Amino acid sequence: MDGHRQHPRETITKPRLESIDVARGFGIFFVFLGHNLWARSRGSAVIFNFHMPLFFFLSGLFFSPKKARTWNGVRRKVLSILAPVPFFALLGCSVFLAQPELSGDCSMKTLYGLFVHGEPWYDKPLWFFTSLAGVVLAFSFASRLLSGPHRTFRIGSFFAICLALSFAAAATPPAFRKLWSPAMLPTIPLGLFWYGLGHFSRPAVDRLERCRTNAPVLLTAAAVLGLLLLVWSDVATKPDLRTARIGSWLLFPRSILGISCVLLAARAVPRRIGKTVAWVGRNSIVFFALEFVTFPFVAKALGILVPGYPRCV
Repeated sequence: MDGHRQHPRETITKPRLESIDVARGFGIFFVFLGHNLWARSRGSAVIFNFHMPLFFFLSGLFFSPKKARTWNGVRRKVLSILAPVPFFALLGCSVFLAQPELSGDCSMKTLYGLFVHGEPWYDKPLWFFTSLAGVVLAFSFASRLLSGPHRTFRIGSFFAICLALSFAAAATPPAFRKLWSPAMLPTIPLGLFWYGLGHFSRPAVDRLERCRTNAPVLLTAAAVLGLLLLVWSDVATKPDLRTARIGSWLLFPRSILGISCVLLAARAVPRRIGKTVAWVGRNSIVFFALEFVTFPFVAKALGILVPGYPRCV
């Protein structure tokens, strides 16, 4: 009897949570949508407020302090994140060279930019991998300082420092930020904030996973949060995490609204649909590659089919 009672407790936090895979699937959908909407549209501004914070948050949910205690554990985690980068970089070179109007400009600087971040500009799609690797490395060391006496004070100080560094990075002149760009250093404080928030929110996410609230109630709550974000978002302060541009301090409450909306919707989605979306989430790297490769061609197609369509960057 005792062993039977303990078994559910042991499996609550360890297994892969399907609703988190569903949330990742929704996140990939928003990446596709955000990159192919008009750059100055309200929809694009709404999505950019939360789609990348969402991925940092979801990654932080599965941070393991036990594995972070050893350098080998940290190294394996960081290398697993960076492993796809050379493949995507070569893929980016192929996509770039397949476009005659661009391939004429093949200076060493261009080729360097291609290999580092997949495009001839320094801070394009592959930034998330290098930024996440830096965030994991930084949080692995920071987490050792967040336990012990006065834990609440330490955690509060951690988030305050992340916020201060995020605003400092956002205020750095663009020309100087390019010096940091291959390692995406300006993006790490902001990513660290959302990654840490994900890690410390794991108990709340587990409770949401176990809750028996009816799906219509959860979907209604998600819709209300989404509507609030839609009304509250501002095209003029649209953020861009890849360039460490926060846009406004309102990014933080707006991002929390968006992340909460996605988590509630992921928990409430019908099982049949959820399985498909979860499969997309589990294979998010593949779909990222698909979006990464097709983005220039989709933008061109939309430019032909939709009068006045500008490429969203």
